[in-house]
Amino acid sequence: DRTSRTLSGGETQRVALTSALGATLNGAMFVLDEPTVGLHPRDVERLLGVVRALAKDENVAVVVEHDPEMILGADRVIELGPGAGENGGQIVFDGTPAALRRAKTATGLALKSNGAVSRVRREARGWIEVTGASGHNLRSVDASFPLGVMTCVTGVSGSGKSSLVLETLLPAIQRQLGVKSDGAPLEHESIIGFEPLQGVVGVDQAPLGRTSRGNAATYLKIWEAFRKRFTQQPRGRALRGLSRGRRGDGRDAVLGRRRLQLSRVPGAALRRTGARRRVYGPQHR
Repeated sequence: DRTSRTLSGGETQRVALTSALGATLNGAMFVLDEPTVGLHPRDVERLLGVVRALAKDENVAVVVEHDPEMILGADRVIELGPGAGENGGQIVFDGTPAALRRAKTATGLALKSNGAVSRVRREARGWIEVTGASGHNLRSVDASFPLGVMTCVTGVSGSGKSSLVLETLLPAIQRQLGVKSDGAPLEHESIIGFEPLQGVVGVDQAPLGRTSRGNAATYLKIWEAFRKRFTQQPRGRALRGLSRGRRGDGRDAVLGRRRLQLSRVPGAALRRTGARRRVYGPQHR
């Protein structure tokens, strides 16, 4: 009885996994990309049991994952490294989880320490207090968030974490500071203690860009400076319809695709012949 937009990240993840993990195929490969993202530790064990049951007989299950429980629950582990970017790209371990615990790799050392890191707990310098939060499944919640320290909000998937933090606390402070937000905060009575803040930044689970070709420069809007500079050049001003909003990658864009959904087989997209257009017109080339 809930719309999809009200689902938490963990709930949305489970909905997406249902179709994949609910299949009863034999002789199939299942590839899961970080399926534990957004899941509470209680739910990880359940997911692990489903994946292990799926990888039986002639089936193959390959999971890209960071969660220690999923790593230790695998029958075999392959670790890439030793670092990231230009420092990665090598297989540094291939073996059982028990052997990985003894390995001197980044993952092996992390599993051996089991998260036991000594830290100094800091004292709060003030408090942001939200009262009467009752959006979605929140039941008139009163919550206090300390200033000057890190606060972790946890709970099982769907318990109301996103409703409280991302849809109540964040937009409420954005409204108070006059910062543009994606929407109005969920129902709540009051919010106090935000006065020391001068800005607010929200980072959610949404993708960074609208296309798969996006990168850090796209996200930071660096290309906007180049587009603005190009449109200010004499030739840019002379071309009709060329503005910062005119975008393209210089290639022909294909239109008119027909989606075919096949039973128990991934769908396919067929291109209709003759349906082509150019992102830029002849006068822009």
